[in-house]
Amino acid sequence: MKEQLREAGREIDIKIRKAERDIIAAKEEERTKYVEYREGAIPQSEYVAYKMRQEGRLKDLNRQKEELEAGRKNLDTASEKYLAAVRALLRLKSGRELTKEMIESLIRRIYVYLGKRIEVEFAYTNELLEGVPTNG
Repeated sequence: MKEQLREAGREIDIKIRKAERDIIAAKEEERTKYVEYREGAIPQSEYVAYKMRQEGRLKDLNRQKEELEAGRKNLDTASEKYLAAVRALLRLKSGRELTKEMIESLIRRIYVYLGKRIEVEFAYTNELLEGVPTNG
């Protein structure tokens, strides 16, 4: 899972850099069109129509970049939680006591029912729990 998170991070970073390059290219194109308009190479109506399209395009590119950055932030958060769970599991495997931090890293929810029945919803899959001693 660690490698999957790393690969997903690389893919998002590549997309963010592409969005940044597209924004820079769009702004450069806009400057070129403005110079052409000021020099009289293109009529005002053509420049105004271009400018309106370009504003929409830049807005879309900026929105796309913001969404990618939010996705990267979410991925970083998931990665931090995963690493905290792995560290907690390593401490569990070494036979140390179970701490509050370890419980918060490993367990999503604990349901308590009548008749002394409880249900534990773990934050991660069984593959992470492999090799952890159980008392029961």
